[in-house]
Amino acid sequence: MKKNYYAKALALTVAASMVSVPAFAAEGTDDPQAQEKTVEQDEQKGEKSAKEEQEKTEQSVKEEKIEDGISAASDDDQETAVAEGEVFAKGDCGATEEDEVSWELVKNNDTLYRKAEENGYSYATTAEDGYEEVGGYTLTISGEGNIADYYGKNITIDSFEGDIAPWRRALLSDVEADRTTQEVVPITKVIVEDGITGIGTDAFSYLALNGTITFNENVTHYGSGVYSYCPLITTVDFTNFKPKNVSDYWIPGHEMLTGSAVPYGFFDKDKSLNTCIVDGKTYTGELALPEWIDTICTAAFRGTGFDTINFDDGLKDIKEVGPYGMSNLANIDTFTYPGNVDFYSGENPNGGKTSSVVLTGSGVKTLIIRNDVKELPDLFAYQLKELKKIIFEGEVESIGARMPSADAKSWNP
Repeated sequence: MKKNYYAKALALTVAASMVSVPAFAAEGTDDPQAQEKTVEQDEQKGEKSAKEEQEKTEQSVKEEKIEDGISAASDDDQETAVAEGEVFAKGDCGATEEDEVSWELVKNNDTLYRKAEENGYSYATTAEDGYEEVGGYTLTISGEGNIADYYGKNITIDSFEGDIAPWRRALLSDVEADRTTQEVVPITKVIVEDGITGIGTDAFSYLALNGTITFNENVTHYGSGVYSYCPLITTVDFTNFKPKNVSDYWIPGHEMLTGSAVPYGFFDKDKSLNTCIVDGKTYTGELALPEWIDTICTAAFRGTGFDTINFDDGLKDIKEVGPYGMSNLANIDTFTYPGNVDFYSGENPNGGKTSSVVLTGSGVKTLIIRNDVKELPDLFAYQLKELKKIIFEGEVESIGARMPSADAKSWNP
C-alpha cells in the first residue's frame, strides 16, 4: 500500500505533465546516456492537528495541480479509495495548452506477482517462488487532443527535459526516483477514450500491461516507444492501428514512404509479445501487420517473442525496415532474407552511423538469402551465435562487413 507516498508526491514537480516540447518531437535513441535529474520534494513538517494537516493537503492539491498536473487522495481517503476502486491519482497530460487531456488511475481486480530485482521488478501472471502478490491498476486517458511526450530510458534522447509519465511515477516504489529508472509499475490496463487523437512518446512504457493491446481508431499520431519495456504484453490486435505521418526518429534523415509505419521502439523489449491479430486472423508466433502499414521503424519489435518472420505472409506489404527493427528475437529458428525489402541505415541523432543490423542478437540457425537479393548490408547478420547454415538461392554481388563469402550456394560456419 502506497498510503504515504502521495502526501509526499503532491509536492513533486512532475515536469512531464507540462512539457513545453511539442508532442511527437523528433526524438529516440538506441542507447541514451544516463542523465541525472533531481526531482525536488517540498514536504511541510511541523506539529499540526489532523484537521489542519488535511486542510493543508487539500490546499496543496489545488495549488500544485496547475503546475504539476497530478493530484491524489489524502492519506486517510486514499486507503478507502483504493479499496473501493475509486480514483487513486489523477492529473492533466495534454501535449499543449490547447490539448484538454487528463488521466485517472484506479485500482482494479487484477492480481500480479512480482519480485524485486536490481533495476526494479520482475513480473509474472501466476504465483512463483520469491514473488509477492500485487494488485493492478487501470489507467484511463480522457478529454480531447494529444497526450504529451514523456521520458523513457533507452528510448528518449538525453536532451529531452521532461520526466517519466506521471501515472508511472505515481506507482514507483520510490516516487522520488531519477527519471532513468527502469522500474515497471503494475498498471495492467489502459483505456484511451474517443476524444484522444495522439499518444506521445513513452506514454505507456514500463507498465505491466497484461494480455492484448488494442487501439482506438481516432488516434492517428503516435510517438516513439509507446508500449516499450512492457514485459507481460502477449498479443497486439492491429484492427484500429492507423498511424499517419510517422518518422523514424532514430534515423531522422530517412525519407519515409508514406508515414504509415510502426514507430521507433514501439514494442521494444516486450519479451512476451508473440501474437498478432490482423483482419480477424490470429498469427500465433508470427509477426504480422495490416496491409496499410509499409514500414517498420528502428527497434520497433526488437527483443520480442516472435518465432516467425515471413515477408510472403504476415509482412507481405512491408517495403522497408529500420535498424534493429526485428533484431534480438531469441525464439526465431529460420529467417529468409527478401530482395524486395529495403533494410535501411543512416545517421542517428548522435551523429554516428547506424547500420542495418537486421538480425543482430537473434537465435537464427538457418539463414536463407533469396535469389533476387543482389547485395547484403553491413552487420545484418552480426552476433548470430546460433547460426549453423546460410543458403544462397542466387548470386549475391556485394556482401557487407562481417558476413561470410558467397562463393558457395551454402555456407556452414
